Amino acid sequence: AMVKRSITFILSQLNSGDRLALVSYDTNVRTDFELTACTEQEKVGMGAEVAAIRAGSATNLSGALQAGLQLQQKTTPDDVRNSVRSVFLLTDGLANAGLKTTPEIVKLVADAREQNSSVVVHTFGFGDDHNAEMLDAVAKAGGGEYMYVEKDENLGDSFAEALGGLASVVAQSISLTVSQPGGMARPRTQFPVVAEVNGWRVDISDLYAEERRDILVEMTEGVAKFRYYSILSSEWVESTLACSPRDLTDDEATAVDLAVARETTAAAMLQANEDAASGRMADARQHLQDALKQAEAVAGDCEDIRRLQLDLNECLETVQTSADYKSKGSKKLAWMGGGHGKQRSRGTECAYTNSVQRSMKSAASAM
Repeated sequence: AMVKRSITFILSQLNSGDRLALVSYDTNVRTDFELTACTEQEKVGMGAEVAAIRAGSATNLSGALQAGLQLQQKTTPDDVRNSVRSVFLLTDGLANAGLKTTPEIVKLVADAREQNSSVVVHTFGFGDDHNAEMLDAVAKAGGGEYMYVEKDENLGDSFAEALGGLASVVAQSISLTVSQPGGMARPRTQFPVVAEVNGWRVDISDLYAEERRDILVEMTEGVAKFRYYSILSSEWVESTLACSPRDLTDDEATAVDLAVARETTAAAMLQANEDAASGRMADARQHLQDALKQAEAVAGDCEDIRRLQLDLNECLETVQTSADYKSKGSKKLAWMGGGHGKQRSRGTECAYTNSVQRSMKSAASAM
């Protein structure tokens, strides 16, 4: 029921300039309708298809994901740029038909992205019976987000933020390359990092309006290069910045402290998830407690720091026992850790949420 309500909400927010396809699955995979313009007339038929979906037997997650990716490959060359394309994978169960392991399904997504990197995959896990580790890995391979839809009241926020994000993409295929003579330490970030000559490249994927990305880099004198595709101007943009030492203002120093606390929080959540998955519950709690202390040490009254503290404390509650971790912790640690690591809202109210997402969340709460 939650999944069907989610699709109904998505449909309500789309207009004639948007196209939607639907793939339903149990043991078998069915394309209910291919990419279709969301005119008011077409939405009536789409809504009927959604209403007709019934729960089945097994969960052929990989088959459905492959079908969705193949639908995106049918677009024309003119659709590749100047449009935002995404696959939403929704599940409330475990992959027990088709490909069943995380590496197999991640490879499926990675191979599809090699052919067309403009398609982003977002995953949504409903309730406590899905495999968060798998959905998070699939979303990372697809350049997207993993959303944990814990209960019915979280449904609107999760999909409003995902749709609001898609509606406000301003840049794609963003990369930051930093270098200095003699090389430098690896940047502190949860984004993919690739070694380059005397430096590193950070692949940031896309950016929504009003978002920012803070990448922690230790260097003395060097060069930073940015490259991205602008949705607004329909062209590739490149920029080079020479970096040299200087004193920070008080506001800049506070911003750096906040970025360090945020990155430490994200890393601690992801490490705690790994520890707890291996049964090291005490180590998991220690990582979160250490990050909490660092967040508390940041000077000033800051809403961003309070959000870090709230999320760290919430995650601590889910690693008290193995049962807590299995039912809630594995989901929340991946969900919150990924959100803070990418500075992107994942269904929670925080500084990462932009105005388009807030507007859609208001619409969802009114439904």
